[in-house]
Parts: sequence; structure tokens; C-alpha cells
Amino acid sequence: MALIGIAQRIGREALLAEMEKFEKSAPPASSPEQREALADRILSYPRSSLEEYFQLFYRGLTPKDVTRALSRA
Repeated sequence: MALIGIAQRIGREALLAEMEKFEKSAPPASSPEQREALADRILSYPRSSLEEYFQLFYRGLTPKDVTRALSRA
């Protein structure tokens, strides 16, 4: 979730540039198309889900949160 938050802040192009830099030092490298698909997947998470996750992280889980999660499942 932290990666998703950072990716949403810096944007797609900066995320792709960072992925490319990392892969130069950690072979085997993926193709540009694979990096773009991964970036799109990371950025596909809705901001509301990210905010909800971090709210739970900082305040702690409550019985209401558990009930809501079970009803979604």
C-alpha cells in the first residue's frame, strides 16, 4: 500500500523512470511493456482504498471494520 501511495503521488512517468533505474541494477530486466503494465496495475487502485487502509493502520482495527470487511467478502 505504501508503494501505491508513493506511485499516486509521483505519477506514472516518474514511477516508470524509477522502475527502469532499479532494473538496470537488478537483472534480469523486464521489457518496457511489462513495466508499463505493472505501473498501470499499481496506479489502478482507487485513492479511497488507499486512504481507508492508512486510516485503519493509524487508528487500529475496530469491530465495525471487521464487520464491514466480512460483508464485502
